[in-house]
Amino acid sequence: MADQGHWYSRWWYGGRGAAGARGGLFPPVTVDDTTRYSQLQGEQIEYLEQQAREQIHARGSSWCWYEDLSCVSSDPEEWTKQPGVAAVFGTGSGRCPLPLPSYPMDLHAGHQVYIRDSLLLPGDGPEQYLHTMPLTTRIANAVKEYYHFRNETHLYLNSKFAEPPVDPVPFADDLGNEDNDGVDGNEDDVVIEKTVIISMVGWLPDKYEKYSLKEQRTAQYLSKKLACEIRDSPISSYRVKERQIFSLSFECPLDTKQQEDVLEECKFLLQHWEHILQGAHNIYFIGVYHSVPLAIELCYYIMRGCDKYGLDRQTVRIGLLSINSCLQGYRFWDHSVDPQATEGRDTTSGTNDNALELDYARLEQAKEKQLFAGLTKEESDLLSRIKGYSDMDSKQSRRIQQLFDWLCFFCPRVRINLVSSVYDNFMTMTQKLAMDYFHPKIIRNLWCHSTYLDMNTREPREQNFPDFHIKTPKFEFEVNVPRSRLFEIELLNELLLMINLGKVEFVPIFKLISPYFISRSFNENTLALSIKKSRQNHLKIWMQEMSLKWAGEESVTDGGLPRTADTVHNLLEYVNYQTLKAPDLVQIYSDIYDDNDVYRNFVKCTQATRTPTTQRHVSLLHNRTTQESILNAANQYDLVWKLHETLTKLSTVRNLPVQPPPTTISFKVTWAHDKAADSEGKYPQARHTPTAATVFHRDARESLARVVRLWNTYQLWDPQTRGLIQLKRIFSVLATYSSADQLIADLQQSS
Repeated sequence: MADQGHWYSRWWYGGRGAAGARGGLFPPVTVDDTTRYSQLQGEQIEYLEQQAREQIHARGSSWCWYEDLSCVSSDPEEWTKQPGVAAVFGTGSGRCPLPLPSYPMDLHAGHQVYIRDSLLLPGDGPEQYLHTMPLTTRIANAVKEYYHFRNETHLYLNSKFAEPPVDPVPFADDLGNEDNDGVDGNEDDVVIEKTVIISMVGWLPDKYEKYSLKEQRTAQYLSKKLACEIRDSPISSYRVKERQIFSLSFECPLDTKQQEDVLEECKFLLQHWEHILQGAHNIYFIGVYHSVPLAIELCYYIMRGCDKYGLDRQTVRIGLLSINSCLQGYRFWDHSVDPQATEGRDTTSGTNDNALELDYARLEQAKEKQLFAGLTKEESDLLSRIKGYSDMDSKQSRRIQQLFDWLCFFCPRVRINLVSSVYDNFMTMTQKLAMDYFHPKIIRNLWCHSTYLDMNTREPREQNFPDFHIKTPKFEFEVNVPRSRLFEIELLNELLLMINLGKVEFVPIFKLISPYFISRSFNENTLALSIKKSRQNHLKIWMQEMSLKWAGEESVTDGGLPRTADTVHNLLEYVNYQTLKAPDLVQIYSDIYDDNDVYRNFVKCTQATRTPTTQRHVSLLHNRTTQESILNAANQYDLVWKLHETLTKLSTVRNLPVQPPPTTISFKVTWAHDKAADSEGKYPQARHTPTAATVFHRDARESLARVVRLWNTYQLWDPQTRGLIQLKRIFSVLATYSSADQLIADLQQSS
């Protein structure tokens, strides 16, 4: 992970690791399956703790951290200070888990500033684009099912979520019958709802991680972010009086061991906490990138042996959150190569096909070499297998197909939430969202960071951010998305909405446009030299200005803030300045892993959606629309026709939700260290309170309104990266219409 190297160095060379290893301070301890922690003496416990820490430092084996998060703190700076239990495979603690006073990986000891400056598409929760199933739809689906017609292609809202009851009466079950919310007991019982979080993070070589993901968080961090949202989410039944939340956070050496071997290690460690899974009402799994297949495997293992864990497969809610998964591998794209490679070449001519293929082959080799630079042969061999997921007929993909199909078919309440960042230097949205897998229980979301929409918190004055005095460093405000970037957001929002509503005919164009959102400039570690130099020069000037501005300012002792940082602009400038000047003291967290809305949406998707009335298998969209090159003119012509076809279909869709366009980003800033903010000055939020239900028109009015917005925003579209500039040129057919009405008339004629 991003800062692990700093912590490992401080711990090892600080004496706690190296001194113990050199001096042989503790006698060896023999531990077997019958050993109990209560039987160990003080020196034996110290020896086992040292052994466990050394193995964690060596990153040679999987290890698990267990923690009771029923009363999880909202302050992330307290998270690593809480006690838990560690079990490291291959050490004594692997057979006799060790209680520890704090988490053994303190990644950042300084102040943490959380900035939420992103959009989640097509909405912050399923209630924004789904509705409950009306009686007429139930009847129609029953008829379609009888005649084996396609039906119920997407999820519906659970009625008890859509309309929270005022009186404590039994809810209508999301399976369509009497209430069965997964909580056992009689109506008069005081029921404890039990939730287990299982998060899994796979290690990566430092350079590879920076190139591919930029950085990761620890599994424990992911568990606690999710636990906070579960704690604050609505109670699923009026009979629930208390919540218990337990977490199992797995750190796994997926960079040095086969996934099959790591899975066996995790299974071995899991046996120590079988009692935690006993009778659980909700089980949530989290995976990131190459740990997503591992999380799916462990989920399958637990549900397949549900009797062993005292679980009812029919009622237990299973949620699987995938963040930037590798489920469809990766490939490299030609628009990040020097433009002279294809400049002046007739890309429409078949005579140049061999030459173009040779160019792409060379590009592939060069990019692969860059990705694996500095890795050992073992690491390269293991990580190169991730690419195999791009072939749906590969062994890895076939295994995922089997697991997805079994979970979706045999576990009624499983929900799979795939989340991908929009802008990337490495993998496309299609790949990270595993777009070739289709099932109503699979819900997809896109996470769009404001940084790549020409919005910079470092210079709030230039960005025209609102400025006002703040009592505590915890506040929120709204900022408009630049009009020059609205089109791409609108387009992605409409396409993903259609896909989440089960309209697979919108998948081909989504796959075609995804590569255009790839750019080296979307990752500070892969910037072109010219851009990197320009940014460094600009940053140097800005740092000099900030040094003069904040020179002589004394920090407030308890909050770490100068007294003059009492406005939005000043605070944003100060925290950005301190993050660059002294990253060990102040760190900004604003990545996809840090966004509360990602976890809140995941909880809602799992808890608030109604289970389909009939079982169905996962469908595979063996669609070959992915182009070989985004610079090939023939592929571009195909995309033009696909755009017209897509808009034609969009204009005829009925019963779409009336949503406000995604034109604003709500900025939320939290200085985690500030204690006063817990009692005053909290940013206002109407979370989990009943709001007006989303309106659905039975005709195509909303569809036409969305087409109009697309035409209007395209006229102002001015992207900056090469891929998006190319996409704008391809979509220039929209500029040939003098008005949105003319476009709609043409679409209606085509339909």
